[in-house]
Amino acid sequence: ILPVAWMGIIFWGSTERFDAEATGSLILPLLRALVPWANPAQLEALHALLRKTGHVLEYGILAWLWFRALSPSPWRALAAFAISVAYAGLDELHQAWTGVRTGSVGDVLLDGGGAASALGFLQFGWQAVVTSLTTTLLWIAAAGGTLLLLLKLLSDVPGGWLWVSTPVAWMSLWVWCRCSKRPHPRV
Repeated sequence: ILPVAWMGIIFWGSTERFDAEATGSLILPLLRALVPWANPAQLEALHALLRKTGHVLEYGILAWLWFRALSPSPWRALAAFAISVAYAGLDELHQAWTGVRTGSVGDVLLDGGGAASALGFLQFGWQAVVTSLTTTLLWIAAAGGTLLLLLKLLSDVPGGWLWVSTPVAWMSLWVWCRCSKRPHPRV
């Protein structure tokens, strides 16, 4: 019953009552008070980040609830993930039909990432998930930054901050990989 109830809460959150304008009227004044030096564009970016974080959390919780509700089997995590991602797709279709909100494949991917992260924590423990996630994000930053720099060079567009962030990403990746190979003392 709990995962189905949570799906109902997600469905309710996908209505026009919780679109960006509605949540912005509540969250933006709070953000202005917490970060008074931020300009309006920065506050909007923080608001968007909070909304996307909500996607990750709500589908992480949904996957966890389905994992707990399903009978133990080797396929339980995969079934919980499949149900969560399928519901994410249906939820985005629901948002598209509201007339006020839009559906997004990117949000389904984000929801799937939240579900996968929660299930990864359940199956492999937090250290394995953090290690994998950090490695993946560092590779995306390093390789993605390099690709963007190449595209900017080919199109005669200045690289700007990429000239600093891309080498930092590669160095961070190198340090991360070297340090994660060392045996860690048991605590």
